[in-house]
Amino acid sequence: MSIRRSWLAPLALTLSLLSLTACASAADSPQSDSPPTRTPTAQETTSPAPDEPEPIDPVGVRQAFDGRCDTILTDDEVGRLVGTAVEESKSVGAPTPFTESPRGIGGLACRWWPADEELSGSLVLTALPAHSIAADAEAQAIMADGFSQLNECGAEVWESSCYFNLLTDGYWFHGAMLFSPEVSAETAEANINTTLSRISAVTAEAGDAAALVSPAARAGAWVKPIGCAGLVQAVDAAALLGIADLQPIDGGTGEGGEAPIGYVAARAAAHQSGCAWIVPAGANTSSPLVTVDALPGGSWIQDEIAALPGAQELSGVGIERAILVTDPEQDASRAVTLHVFDGANWLSVRGADTIIDASVLPFAAAVIEAVNAAG
Repeated sequence: MSIRRSWLAPLALTLSLLSLTACASAADSPQSDSPPTRTPTAQETTSPAPDEPEPIDPVGVRQAFDGRCDTILTDDEVGRLVGTAVEESKSVGAPTPFTESPRGIGGLACRWWPADEELSGSLVLTALPAHSIAADAEAQAIMADGFSQLNECGAEVWESSCYFNLLTDGYWFHGAMLFSPEVSAETAEANINTTLSRISAVTAEAGDAAALVSPAARAGAWVKPIGCAGLVQAVDAAALLGIADLQPIDGGTGEGGEAPIGYVAARAAAHQSGCAWIVPAGANTSSPLVTVDALPGGSWIQDEIAALPGAQELSGVGIERAILVTDPEQDASRAVTLHVFDGANWLSVRGADTIIDASVLPFAAAVIEAVNAAG
Protein backbone atom coordinates (compact mmCIF):
# COMPACT_ATOMS: atom_id res chain seq x y z
CA MET A 1 0.00 0.00 0.00
CA SER A 2 1.56 3.28 -1.00
CA ILE A 3 0.52 5.84 1.53
CA ARG A 4 2.61 8.04 3.75
CA ARG A 5 2.03 9.48 7.19
CA SER A 6 2.92 13.14 7.04
CA TRP A 7 4.35 15.08 9.97
CA LEU A 8 2.39 18.13 8.79
CA ALA A 9 -0.47 19.67 10.75
CA PRO A 10 -4.00 19.56 9.29
CA LEU A 11 -3.99 20.83 5.75
CA ALA A 12 -6.40 23.73 6.19
CA LEU A 13 -3.36 25.93 6.84
CA THR A 14 -0.82 24.51 4.44
CA LEU A 15 -1.55 26.60 1.37
CA SER A 16 -1.34 29.91 3.26
CA LEU A 17 2.10 29.43 4.80
CA LEU A 18 5.00 31.59 3.65
CA SER A 19 8.61 30.59 4.24
CA LEU A 20 11.10 33.43 4.00
CA THR A 21 14.20 31.29 3.68
CA ALA A 22 13.88 28.85 0.82
CA CYS A 23 11.85 27.76 -2.16
CA ALA A 24 9.57 24.77 -1.93
CA SER A 25 11.36 21.44 -1.96
CA ALA A 26 10.40 18.15 -3.54
CA ALA A 27 8.61 15.60 -1.39
CA ASP A 28 6.05 12.90 -2.26
CA SER A 29 5.31 11.56 -5.71
CA PRO A 30 3.11 9.16 -7.58
CA GLN A 31 2.91 5.56 -7.46
CA SER A 32 0.44 3.26 -8.95
CA ASP A 33 -1.66 2.25 -11.82
CA SER A 34 -4.32 -0.40 -11.14
CA PRO A 35 -4.09 -2.14 -8.71
CA PRO A 36 -2.92 0.72 -6.48
CA THR A 37 0.05 -1.16 -5.01
CA ARG A 38 2.00 -1.49 -8.26
CA THR A 39 4.91 0.90 -8.79
CA PRO A 40 4.77 2.48 -12.26
CA THR A 41 7.52 1.73 -14.71
CA ALA A 42 9.97 4.31 -16.02
CA GLN A 43 8.00 4.43 -19.25
CA GLU A 44 4.80 5.29 -17.36
CA THR A 45 6.43 8.12 -15.43
CA THR A 46 7.94 9.70 -18.52
CA SER A 47 5.02 9.83 -20.92
CA PRO A 48 6.03 11.97 -23.91
CA ALA A 49 4.56 15.43 -24.22
CA PRO A 50 2.25 16.02 -27.19
CA ASP A 51 3.90 17.43 -30.30
CA GLU A 52 3.38 21.11 -31.15
CA PRO A 53 0.53 22.01 -28.76
CA GLU A 54 -2.10 24.29 -30.19
CA PRO A 55 -2.64 27.80 -28.76
CA ILE A 56 -4.90 28.15 -25.72
CA ASP A 57 -8.09 30.17 -25.73
CA PRO A 58 -7.05 33.30 -23.77
CA VAL A 59 -10.46 33.50 -22.13
CA GLY A 60 -10.23 30.17 -20.35
CA VAL A 61 -8.33 26.96 -19.77
CA ARG A 62 -9.58 23.47 -20.42
CA GLN A 63 -9.12 21.63 -17.14
CA ALA A 64 -9.00 17.97 -16.26
CA PHE A 65 -12.49 16.62 -15.62
CA ASP A 66 -13.89 19.92 -16.93
CA GLY A 67 -12.81 21.58 -13.71
CA ARG A 68 -15.38 19.69 -11.62
CA CYS A 69 -14.12 18.01 -8.46
CA ASP A 70 -17.48 16.34 -7.89
CA THR A 71 -16.87 14.37 -11.07
CA ILE A 72 -14.15 12.54 -9.17
CA LEU A 73 -15.61 12.46 -5.65
CA THR A 74 -18.73 14.04 -4.13
CA ASP A 75 -18.92 15.69 -0.73
CA ASP A 76 -20.85 12.70 0.64
CA GLU A 77 -18.30 10.21 -0.69
CA VAL A 78 -15.36 12.10 0.81
CA GLY A 79 -17.24 12.49 4.10
CA ARG A 80 -17.78 8.74 4.36
CA LEU A 81 -14.12 8.10 3.54
CA VAL A 82 -12.58 10.53 6.07
CA GLY A 83 -15.22 9.94 8.77
CA THR A 84 -16.80 13.40 9.04
CA ALA A 85 -19.09 15.60 6.97
CA VAL A 86 -17.11 17.75 4.54
CA GLU A 87 -17.72 20.44 1.94
CA GLU A 88 -15.73 21.17 -1.19
CA SER A 89 -13.84 24.45 -0.86
CA LYS A 90 -13.77 26.42 -4.10
CA SER A 91 -10.72 28.46 -3.15
CA VAL A 92 -7.86 28.94 -0.70
CA GLY A 93 -8.40 32.68 -0.49
CA ALA A 94 -7.65 35.14 -3.25
CA PRO A 95 -5.95 33.31 -6.15
CA THR A 96 -2.19 33.58 -6.54
CA PRO A 97 0.07 32.31 -9.32
CA PHE A 98 1.16 29.52 -6.98
CA THR A 99 -2.31 28.32 -5.94
CA GLU A 100 -3.40 28.34 -9.59
CA SER A 101 -0.37 26.35 -10.82
CA PRO A 102 -2.35 23.10 -11.17
CA ARG A 103 -4.84 24.86 -13.43
CA GLY A 104 -1.86 26.43 -15.19
CA ILE A 105 -0.97 23.03 -16.67
CA GLY A 106 -4.55 21.97 -17.38
CA GLY A 107 -4.88 20.13 -14.07
CA LEU A 108 -7.40 20.26 -11.27
CA ALA A 109 -6.97 20.97 -7.54
CA CYS A 110 -9.70 19.86 -5.14
CA ARG A 111 -10.08 20.57 -1.43
CA TRP A 112 -12.65 19.21 1.01
CA TRP A 113 -12.72 20.67 4.54
CA PRO A 114 -14.93 19.69 7.52
CA ALA A 115 -18.38 21.24 7.45
CA ASP A 116 -17.86 21.87 11.18
CA GLU A 117 -14.52 23.62 11.69
CA GLU A 118 -14.18 22.01 15.13
CA LEU A 119 -13.99 18.54 13.58
CA SER A 120 -11.14 16.70 11.88
CA GLY A 121 -11.21 15.16 8.42
CA SER A 122 -10.17 16.53 5.03
CA LEU A 123 -8.88 15.69 1.57
CA VAL A 124 -6.65 17.72 -0.72
CA LEU A 125 -6.38 16.17 -4.19
CA THR A 126 -4.55 17.26 -7.33
CA ALA A 127 -5.17 15.69 -10.74
CA LEU A 128 -2.40 16.61 -13.17
CA PRO A 129 -1.82 15.60 -16.81
CA ALA A 130 1.20 13.30 -16.65
CA HIS A 131 2.59 14.59 -19.93
CA SER A 132 2.79 18.12 -18.51
CA ILE A 133 4.84 16.79 -15.59
CA ALA A 134 7.04 14.68 -17.89
CA ALA A 135 7.80 17.71 -20.06
CA ASP A 136 9.66 19.42 -17.20
CA ALA A 137 12.69 17.80 -15.60
CA GLU A 138 12.18 19.42 -12.20
CA ALA A 139 8.51 18.48 -12.04
CA GLN A 140 9.31 14.93 -13.10
CA ALA A 141 11.96 14.67 -10.39
CA ILE A 142 9.46 15.90 -7.77
CA MET A 143 6.95 13.29 -8.89
CA ALA A 144 9.50 10.46 -8.95
CA ASP A 145 11.21 11.37 -5.68
CA GLY A 146 8.34 10.05 -3.60
CA PHE A 147 8.86 6.45 -4.67
CA SER A 148 11.55 5.94 -2.03
CA GLN A 149 9.76 7.89 0.68
CA LEU A 150 6.40 6.16 0.97
CA ASN A 151 5.43 4.00 3.97
CA GLU A 152 2.32 2.95 5.87
CA CYS A 153 0.03 5.33 7.74
CA GLY A 154 0.61 5.50 11.47
CA ALA A 155 -1.96 4.48 14.05
CA GLU A 156 -3.09 8.04 14.81
CA VAL A 157 -4.37 8.91 11.33
CA TRP A 158 -6.34 11.90 12.64
CA GLU A 159 -3.22 13.76 13.82
CA SER A 160 -1.40 13.91 10.49
CA SER A 161 -2.23 13.36 6.84
CA CYS A 162 -1.80 10.17 4.85
CA TYR A 163 -0.46 10.83 1.35
CA PHE A 164 -1.27 8.69 -1.66
CA ASN A 165 -0.35 8.72 -5.34
CA LEU A 166 -1.90 7.15 -8.41
CA LEU A 167 -0.73 7.22 -12.00
CA THR A 168 -3.45 6.07 -14.37
CA ASP A 169 -4.80 6.83 -17.85
CA GLY A 170 -2.46 9.76 -18.41
CA TYR A 171 -3.12 11.47 -15.05
CA TRP A 172 -1.12 11.72 -11.86
CA PHE A 173 -3.25 12.02 -8.74
CA HIS A 174 -1.74 13.11 -5.45
CA GLY A 175 -3.88 13.17 -2.34
CA ALA A 176 -3.52 14.04 1.33
CA MET A 177 -6.24 12.61 3.59
CA LEU A 178 -6.79 13.54 7.21
CA PHE A 179 -9.20 11.27 9.07
CA SER A 180 -11.65 11.70 11.92
CA PRO A 181 -10.51 10.34 15.33
CA GLU A 182 -13.23 7.69 15.01
CA VAL A 183 -11.42 6.15 12.02
CA SER A 184 -8.95 3.37 12.85
CA ALA A 185 -5.67 2.89 10.98
CA GLU A 186 -7.05 -0.26 9.36
CA THR A 187 -10.19 1.54 8.18
CA ALA A 188 -8.08 4.43 6.93
CA GLU A 189 -6.02 2.11 4.73
CA ALA A 190 -9.17 0.45 3.42
CA ASN A 191 -10.73 3.83 2.67
CA ILE A 192 -7.65 5.01 0.79
CA ASN A 193 -7.87 1.85 -1.33
CA THR A 194 -11.52 2.68 -1.97
CA THR A 195 -10.50 6.21 -2.97
CA LEU A 196 -7.90 4.90 -5.42
CA SER A 197 -10.39 2.47 -6.95
CA ARG A 198 -12.98 5.22 -7.36
CA ILE A 199 -10.44 7.54 -8.99
CA SER A 200 -9.30 4.79 -11.36
CA ALA A 201 -12.85 4.05 -12.44
CA VAL A 202 -13.68 7.72 -13.06
CA THR A 203 -10.45 8.40 -14.90
CA ALA A 204 -10.97 5.47 -17.24
CA GLU A 205 -14.08 7.27 -18.52
CA ALA A 206 -12.48 10.73 -18.71
CA GLY A 207 -11.20 12.45 -21.84
CA ASP A 208 -7.69 12.10 -23.18
CA ALA A 209 -5.24 13.74 -20.78
CA ALA A 210 -2.88 14.52 -23.67
CA ALA A 211 -5.48 16.95 -25.02
CA LEU A 212 -4.96 19.20 -21.99
CA VAL A 213 -2.31 21.66 -23.15
CA SER A 214 -0.43 23.83 -20.69
CA PRO A 215 -1.21 27.56 -21.00
CA ALA A 216 2.55 28.06 -20.84
CA ALA A 217 2.52 26.88 -24.46
CA ARG A 218 0.54 29.96 -25.50
CA ALA A 219 2.18 32.42 -27.83
CA GLY A 220 3.89 35.13 -25.83
CA ALA A 221 4.06 33.16 -22.57
CA TRP A 222 7.23 33.65 -20.58
CA VAL A 223 9.39 30.63 -21.27
CA LYS A 224 11.31 30.35 -18.01
CA PRO A 225 11.01 31.23 -14.32
CA ILE A 226 11.93 34.69 -13.09
CA GLY A 227 15.63 35.00 -12.33
CA CYS A 228 15.64 36.86 -9.02
CA ALA A 229 19.32 37.82 -9.18
CA GLY A 230 18.86 39.43 -12.59
CA LEU A 231 15.59 41.06 -11.54
CA VAL A 232 17.21 42.64 -8.50
CA GLN A 233 19.89 44.12 -10.75
CA ALA A 234 17.40 45.40 -13.32
CA VAL A 235 14.75 46.81 -10.95
CA ASP A 236 15.47 49.23 -8.10
CA ALA A 237 12.66 48.02 -5.85
CA ALA A 238 13.52 50.29 -2.93
CA ALA A 239 13.40 53.43 -5.08
CA LEU A 240 10.28 52.48 -7.04
CA LEU A 241 8.36 51.43 -3.93
CA GLY A 242 9.70 54.25 -1.79
CA ILE A 243 10.84 51.89 0.98
CA ALA A 244 14.23 52.52 2.51
CA ASP A 245 16.42 49.52 3.44
CA LEU A 246 14.38 47.12 1.28
CA GLN A 247 16.51 44.08 0.47
CA PRO A 248 15.92 40.95 -1.65
CA ILE A 249 15.46 37.57 0.01
CA ASP A 250 17.61 34.71 -1.22
CA GLY A 251 15.56 31.78 -2.50
CA GLY A 252 12.53 33.62 -3.89
CA THR A 253 9.21 33.86 -2.08
CA GLY A 254 9.26 30.33 -0.75
CA GLU A 255 5.48 30.13 -1.07
CA GLY A 256 4.19 26.58 -0.98
CA GLY A 257 6.90 25.16 1.27
CA GLU A 258 4.24 23.24 3.25
CA ALA A 259 1.83 22.62 0.38
CA PRO A 260 0.89 19.16 -0.92
CA ILE A 261 3.42 17.87 -3.40
CA GLY A 262 0.98 18.00 -6.31
CA TYR A 263 0.99 21.79 -6.06
CA VAL A 264 4.78 21.86 -5.90
CA ALA A 265 5.15 19.70 -9.01
CA ALA A 266 2.53 21.75 -10.85
CA ARG A 267 4.43 24.89 -9.93
CA ALA A 268 7.58 23.53 -11.55
CA ALA A 269 5.75 22.29 -14.66
CA ALA A 270 3.99 25.66 -15.08
CA HIS A 271 7.29 27.55 -14.59
CA GLN A 272 5.65 29.51 -11.79
CA SER A 273 8.18 31.53 -9.82
CA GLY A 274 8.62 34.55 -7.62
CA CYS A 275 10.96 36.92 -5.83
CA ALA A 276 10.68 38.72 -2.51
CA TRP A 277 12.03 41.78 -0.73
CA ILE A 278 11.94 42.58 2.97
CA VAL A 279 13.15 45.24 5.38
CA PRO A 280 15.60 43.61 7.84
CA ALA A 281 14.62 43.43 11.48
CA GLY A 282 15.71 46.47 13.42
CA ALA A 283 15.48 48.89 10.50
CA ASN A 284 13.74 52.21 11.14
CA THR A 285 10.55 51.28 9.34
CA SER A 286 7.46 49.10 9.76
CA SER A 287 7.25 48.13 6.08
CA PRO A 288 6.83 44.34 5.76
CA LEU A 289 7.43 41.81 3.02
CA VAL A 290 6.81 42.52 -0.67
CA THR A 291 6.53 39.55 -3.05
CA VAL A 292 6.32 39.23 -6.82
CA ASP A 293 4.97 36.03 -8.39
CA ALA A 294 4.50 35.10 -12.04
CA LEU A 295 2.55 32.44 -13.91
CA PRO A 296 3.52 32.19 -17.59
CA GLY A 297 0.44 31.95 -19.78
CA GLY A 298 -1.76 32.78 -16.78
CA SER A 299 -3.75 35.67 -18.21
CA TRP A 300 -6.72 33.33 -18.66
CA ILE A 301 -7.60 34.10 -15.02
CA GLN A 302 -7.96 37.87 -15.38
CA ASP A 303 -11.76 37.96 -15.60
CA GLU A 304 -12.00 35.73 -12.51
CA ILE A 305 -9.75 38.16 -10.66
CA ALA A 306 -11.84 41.12 -11.83
CA ALA A 307 -14.98 39.44 -10.45
CA LEU A 308 -13.56 39.04 -6.91
CA PRO A 309 -15.28 41.10 -4.18
CA GLY A 310 -13.77 44.56 -3.94
CA ALA A 311 -11.63 44.17 -7.06
CA GLN A 312 -10.54 47.55 -8.42
CA GLU A 313 -9.31 48.18 -11.97
CA LEU A 314 -6.23 50.40 -12.22
CA SER A 315 -4.27 51.83 -15.13
CA GLY A 316 -0.70 52.96 -15.57
CA VAL A 317 2.13 53.47 -18.06
CA GLY A 318 3.49 50.17 -19.33
CA ILE A 319 0.55 48.22 -17.90
CA GLU A 320 -1.96 46.36 -20.10
CA ARG A 321 -4.36 45.52 -17.27
CA ALA A 322 -4.08 45.84 -13.49
CA ILE A 323 -6.53 44.78 -10.79
CA LEU A 324 -6.14 45.51 -7.06
CA VAL A 325 -7.66 42.96 -4.65
CA THR A 326 -7.80 42.87 -0.84
CA ASP A 327 -8.16 39.47 0.82
CA PRO A 328 -9.32 39.84 4.46
CA GLU A 329 -8.48 36.19 5.15
CA GLN A 330 -4.76 36.76 4.61
CA ASP A 331 -2.26 37.95 7.17
CA ALA A 332 -2.11 41.75 7.22
CA SER A 333 1.48 41.74 5.97
CA ARG A 334 0.35 40.38 2.59
CA ALA A 335 -3.37 41.07 2.46
CA VAL A 336 -3.39 43.16 -0.71
CA THR A 337 -2.44 41.92 -4.18
CA LEU A 338 -1.94 43.87 -7.37
CA HIS A 339 -2.63 41.53 -10.30
CA VAL A 340 -1.04 42.64 -13.56
CA PHE A 341 -1.58 41.01 -16.95
CA ASP A 342 0.86 41.38 -19.81
CA GLY A 343 -0.06 39.57 -23.00
CA ALA A 344 -0.44 35.91 -22.09
CA ASN A 345 1.13 36.32 -18.67
CA TRP A 346 0.09 36.97 -15.07
CA LEU A 347 2.17 38.83 -12.49
CA SER A 348 1.14 39.53 -8.90
CA VAL A 349 2.65 41.96 -6.39
CA ARG A 350 1.62 41.30 -2.81
CA GLY A 351 2.10 43.04 0.52
CA ALA A 352 0.34 45.09 3.20
CA ASP A 353 -2.30 47.73 2.47
CA THR A 354 0.22 50.37 3.55
CA ILE A 355 2.34 49.45 0.52
CA ILE A 356 0.25 47.89 -2.24
CA ASP A 357 -1.89 50.44 -4.06
CA ALA A 358 -1.85 52.36 -7.34
CA SER A 359 1.60 53.74 -6.50
CA VAL A 360 3.04 50.25 -7.06
CA LEU A 361 2.21 50.30 -10.79
CA PRO A 362 5.60 51.74 -11.89
CA PHE A 363 7.35 48.95 -9.95
CA ALA A 364 5.13 46.31 -11.60
CA ALA A 365 5.79 47.83 -15.03
CA ALA A 366 9.54 47.72 -14.40
CA VAL A 367 9.34 44.06 -13.35
CA ILE A 368 7.38 43.16 -16.48
CA GLU A 369 9.85 45.03 -18.67
CA ALA A 370 12.76 43.20 -17.05
CA VAL A 371 11.12 39.78 -17.39
CA ASN A 372 10.24 40.41 -21.04
CA ALA A 373 13.81 41.56 -21.73
CA ALA A 374 15.19 38.41 -20.12
CA GLY A 375 13.26 36.29 -22.62
